Amino acid sequence: MKFDDILSDVGDFGWYQKRNFILLIIGWTLTAPFMVLSVFVLAMPDHRCKLPGYDNDTYAIQSDTHQLLLDEYIPLSSDSEHLYDQCHVYEIDQYNTVFDNHSHPVNSSILKCSEWVYSSELFDYTFVMKENLVCDNKYKISLSKTIFFGGVLVGSFMFGIISDTFIPESPRWLCGKGKLKEATNLLRRAAKVNKTTFSEKMVDNLPIEKKEAGKVWLLFTDRTLGCRTLVIFYNWMVASMVFYGLTLNTDLQSLTTALAMLGKLFATAAFATIYIISAELFPTAIRNAGMGSSSLWARVGGMISPFIADTADLIGGTSGKAIPLVIFGAASLVAAGLTLTLPETLNRQLPETIEDGKNFTKKAYKEKEKAHELIIKEPQVSIITKL
Repeated sequence: MKFDDILSDVGDFGWYQKRNFILLIIGWTLTAPFMVLSVFVLAMPDHRCKLPGYDNDTYAIQSDTHQLLLDEYIPLSSDSEHLYDQCHVYEIDQYNTVFDNHSHPVNSSILKCSEWVYSSELFDYTFVMKENLVCDNKYKISLSKTIFFGGVLVGSFMFGIISDTFIPESPRWLCGKGKLKEATNLLRRAAKVNKTTFSEKMVDNLPIEKKEAGKVWLLFTDRTLGCRTLVIFYNWMVASMVFYGLTLNTDLQSLTTALAMLGKLFATAAFATIYIISAELFPTAIRNAGMGSSSLWARVGGMISPFIADTADLIGGTSGKAIPLVIFGAASLVAAGLTLTLPETLNRQLPETIEDGKNFTKKAYKEKEKAHELIIKEPQVSIITKL
């Protein structure tokens, strides 16, 4: 007897499952804003160097005199998107500096500035403005995002253990661990809420492989299972990397932004799908460990995504801005190709033991389909023979 048979009697998705689903989704909804909070807190507005000795300097040009001072002290930017250099000022010597017809110095050296003024068009105040995380300190923005996802990684371990105190275990997992008494109590409670019947004798007939539970390395004891696990890990990493990479990379033009949002839409769909396909492919005995390890690789993808987005600044220019998108796109195509090697799970009995996982292949699925077609055709052949 398989566990799915017991689950059908208890209720596949009754009120008990719906209640737990609603409670869990509330937690996910509350955490979602924090995952993209850095887009606003660490936003970098347009900026330039502050005029030396000009306490009332603002990013917006105040007057013709202000414009003249900017031309004298701030170099023009080589970037077509900005008029003035964002990181340098002229070293002006009032006695020896020569200016051209446009009031730009022609014989002055250029220095790195230590103060900046910021545009208030989109943001009145951000952490970047407070700590001046621009120019040579710009890397700290990506570093802080990486540290955040590192915290998510650590928190997934800590709070995962804490949540076990409040969230009921999976009865399928309990049976796989050999905890039949706990599984029976949980199934009895679920049947009561779902208003269905449950026979405790059904649990006693389930096969138990207590030694397998909780060992991540068991995923790599077989070549087929190991390759499948690596494909799943890679898909988790790419889904997270692309999703957060496109979310955090806000410095894009309108058309590029529209295409990036389309990519983010599909990345979101991939993120939602990968939870389901991973849970279906990992054997029950090792499913929790497999999902936890997959989540770890998703956090790794989130940690490296800010630095991939920063490759646009390292290369510069229009072509530089396309580099992160090319990397994300190429990684996604590789992930899509590898996904085609995974077995189909539609209308199939999910693997419960490690041995089931080893035999859960495309070849086995095709053989089963072929046998099913033969069974369907047999009665037709016998009828024709009798006629």
